[in-house]
Amino acid sequence: METLDGPDLVDKVKGLLDAARAQRVPVMYVEHVGFGQERPPQDALATDPRIAPLAGEPVVRKLYGDAFVGTSFDSELKRRGIGHLVLCGLATQGCLNAACAHAKALGYEVTVVEDANAAAGGSPVEKTAQDVVADFLEAWRKMGVTLVRARDLDFSRLRA
Repeated sequence: METLDGPDLVDKVKGLLDAARAQRVPVMYVEHVGFGQERPPQDALATDPRIAPLAGEPVVRKLYGDAFVGTSFDSELKRRGIGHLVLCGLATQGCLNAACAHAKALGYEVTVVEDANAAAGGSPVEKTAQDVVADFLEAWRKMGVTLVRARDLDFSRLRA
């Protein structure tokens, strides 16, 4: 899995988490723990320890690609008064795309960190991971999603 800049997703997400926490912006995790009724091996989808939730940070576990389907994500966001989501992570063409589209449909303001989401590339005749990410960024832009690079994201400006 690669971002627009290569295999640097964990480093970028760690920087985003550090910045959000420093600004006292709520951090919520969505972890993919299975596929429908199937559960993968315990370590198959484990969160990298460098970006793991801190004590007290809520974790929503999902069995499907969309963070809102079959979870308490929407109600947890509403309970906390969160109306603006900053999304990053895996995978651009799957879980992130589903969460982005569903959040917009529910009326959330959505910002995607354009260089902190990752996709898998295909065979040499298919698109590269960077091309997949770029295609989805353009589609999200057309949906009215705000796109920002990790280094340019200022959490203090999003809190209003």
